[in-house]
Amino acid sequence: MALRAQFGDGFRPFGAMRRRRNELEYPSGPSETTTKDEARKAIQDAEGLLLAAQQLLPTLSIF
Repeated sequence: MALRAQFGDGFRPFGAMRRRRNELEYPSGPSETTTKDEARKAIQDAEGLLLAAQQLLPTLSIF
C-alpha cells in the first residue's frame, strides 16, 4: 500500500502478489496450490511491475 501511495498504481499488484507468495510458502493445508492460469497472471503482473519500475527509475534521485 505504501509503495502504491508513493509511486502510483503501476505497483498495484505488488501487495496481492506478496500475500499470495506467503500463502504458498506457508500453506494452511496440503491442498494449498496454484494453477497455470494463476501463474500466467502473476507473470503478467510481474512484467507490469518491471515496466512501472523502469519508468520510475529516471525520476528518482540518490536521496
